[in-house]
Amino acid sequence: MRLGKVLCRTLADSTGPSYLLYLPVENARQDRPLVLVHGQSRGAEVLVEVFRPFAEQYGATLIAPVFDRVTSSGYQRLGLNSRQEGFSRPDVRFGRIIDDVKRLTDISIERIHLFGHSGGAQFAHRYVMAYPDTVKRYAISAAGWYTLPDPSVDFPHGMKATPRIPSFVPNIEKFLGVPVCVLVGEDDTVRNASLNTSKRLDRTQGRTRVERAKTWVTAIGVAARERGLEPRAQLHILPEAGHSISELAMRGRLGDIVSRFLFDRAGPAG
Repeated sequence: MRLGKVLCRTLADSTGPSYLLYLPVENARQDRPLVLVHGQSRGAEVLVEVFRPFAEQYGATLIAPVFDRVTSSGYQRLGLNSRQEGFSRPDVRFGRIIDDVKRLTDISIERIHLFGHSGGAQFAHRYVMAYPDTVKRYAISAAGWYTLPDPSVDFPHGMKATPRIPSFVPNIEKFLGVPVCVLVGEDDTVRNASLNTSKRLDRTQGRTRVERAKTWVTAIGVAARERGLEPRAQLHILPEAGHSISELAMRGRLGDIVSRFLFDRAGPAG
């Protein structure tokens, strides 16, 4: 393995890149795999560049899946309703990527650190709902909308199990036990084609990504307290930043806040 270089890996049954892998040059920690999940623009390489300095600082190995538009459409909702030819369930593909990393490296990957941006944030929090035992901590930024922690409401609006995704049989107590950091730019208020503007979401979660982030973090707190649990969600509204991951990183210190939350036990202040 070449340290300090971004390796592009292709799984056996894939025709294009399956994921990017980055191993820090020095001080690599075997217990710090950080999986980065891109948004609809498929910018996995941008996420790796944002987090490379922090990979070196914290000794983290970066793993950035590539969910292509053909075989992994609908990855944000764990593949719900995707039926096209060649479709690969995103959670299954995700597991195969993890298995490939295990073969290539000696890092401990039974429990991962996870970050997702935009559509990747939607995938990430729903993945934790389905597989809470596999994630130590996770952070999500600029999600368009969220699955609420309500087991009485059908997925993807709530956590009620669905036969359309066999792996989605959530345990809400375990899900609420995984610490999460939610980030959104204070200027991420544009309602355009990339945002789901359904009347149901506007009514239940708010009209902008900022409002919806606040709603979800509040809902996590309510669901936890109802079950006698300590709320483990924190919200950061990043100043002078919109939706772009590059802008969030440059103006809002996203990489620093996320890395400290994931790898410093106390998490970031404020």
